[in-house]
Amino acid sequence: MATGAHEQPATMLYTSPWVALGLWDCPPESPRWHEENTIGDNPVIAIPWTNVVIDRAASRNALINPNRTVFYRAGEPYTRRLASDRGDRCAFIIPSAELMRSVLAEAGLDNSESRFPFAVGPAVSWATGAHHALARALATNLPVSDLETEEILTEVVRQTTLAAATNARRTPQAKPVGTARAHRELAHRAIEIMSESITNAAHTHRLKITDIAKRAHASAYHLCRVFKDHTGETLAQHLMRLRLRAAAEMLVWSDDSITAIAHRLGFANHAHFTTAWKAEFGLPPSSIRSRNQLLLPTRTN
Repeated sequence: MATGAHEQPATMLYTSPWVALGLWDCPPESPRWHEENTIGDNPVIAIPWTNVVIDRAASRNALINPNRTVFYRAGEPYTRRLASDRGDRCAFIIPSAELMRSVLAEAGLDNSESRFPFAVGPAVSWATGAHHALARALATNLPVSDLETEEILTEVVRQTTLAAATNARRTPQAKPVGTARAHRELAHRAIEIMSESITNAAHTHRLKITDIAKRAHASAYHLCRVFKDHTGETLAQHLMRLRLRAAAEMLVWSDDSITAIAHRLGFANHAHFTTAWKAEFGLPPSSIRSRNQLLLPTRTN
């Protein structure tokens, strides 16, 4: 995903002229945290598995977590700052110029230069499950055809780009520059607090609006209003999606039981977790765990 003098933390799982998929794993001790990184010759879509702060020319101090999708332009420089004891882990997709042009055209965007006009977008539930299941299958050498792989990755590119385009068109109420900056920083601080809570099941389960507001140095009422206006979702919705995306990674990449994963993430029991999972992903959590089942494309409009 990036160039540099040190050993590459990227592992390519699939490469074709149409689309490519890789995994990025940069541990906390890597020297890359202290240097500028640069995207390669093609645009990249990154699907985060951990929290990380990204500094880019047009977007400084951007806290990225698994509820977001990140869009990089070809050759774009960026630096990263540690926000997780797991370092920076993500999957990344490299679409071809032809695929980019087609998806941008469907989104009603200028496709003449084959580059993304936004830096981040919301995570897409189907894409979360699908990319984990596909990456696991490729990494463990399960029989997956090129056709299946490219179809799934094409739909991940499509759905994440359409979601980002829709989000970019959402216009929060106009505010003075200073107020807008303060609201953005408050929302980011709340996201940071909720992201940190995922590692503590008891804290996640008992986290209250007043807890977040106190740590963010704001009133609970003001925090709720600002967060919804800035992100388009409530605090509870954001936290639940963070928990479920953490669960998606654990279900695919660990052998822990579904019940153990549910308890680790603060769900009361297996049934509580399954209900929340099905509401977000549309299928039971066991579906993503099947070693012989990929989540085939489910198209959205």
